[in-house]
Formats: sequence, C-alpha cells, structure tokens
Amino acid sequence: MFASGCRLLISITSSGQITALRPPPYFILIDKALRDEGILAVEMEAAALYAFAQARRKPVPCFAHVNNQMGREGDFEKGEANGATAALGLVHAVANAWAASTVVE
Repeated sequence: MFASGCRLLISITSSGQITALRPPPYFILIDKALRDEGILAVEMEAAALYAFAQARRKPVPCFAHVNNQMGREGDFEKGEANGATAALGLVHAVANAWAASTVVE
C-alpha cells in the first residue's frame, strides 16, 4: 500500500479479551506484542505489522477491537453494524490526529 502512495496504514483487528478491562466491545491501541503472560487481549497480526513499520519507518498504528471474552460461548458482541460504525469513527479520529501532526510534502 505504501508503494502505491499510502501515507498512513491503520490496522484494526478483532481480538479476544484475556485480562478483564471492561465488558466488550471496546478498542485498544496495541503498544507492543508479547508471546506470553502479561497480556490484555489475543491478536495475531500486530507483531508483523509493527516489525514492518519499524523496518520501513512507516506509520502503522494497530488497534484491537476487543469483542469477546475468551472461552465464553456466544460472546462475540461487536456493536452497531458489527462494529463497522465504531471502527470508522476510530479511523477518522486517528487519521485526523495524524494529519494535524504531520507536515505534508
């Protein structure tokens, strides 16, 4: 995407809650990828995206849409329009904040 002119890639993925923060659904900014204890949610792509972002020096914030509590049957509440409305609101807010803090060349 960056080769095609993308200047900001925002990743939003679904995840399962491990440590209870509050009842799902909610979004969290993934600030690091861990492989063991000390985790808030389960997610699969952020580590690879953050490795890419660091290697290529590209802005790639990764968010997790925590929408279930692991091990509870029928617990996949994503919110209005299956979470699309909230996800678009998040993308809009992040893109606006990034654009306001970045000088466009």
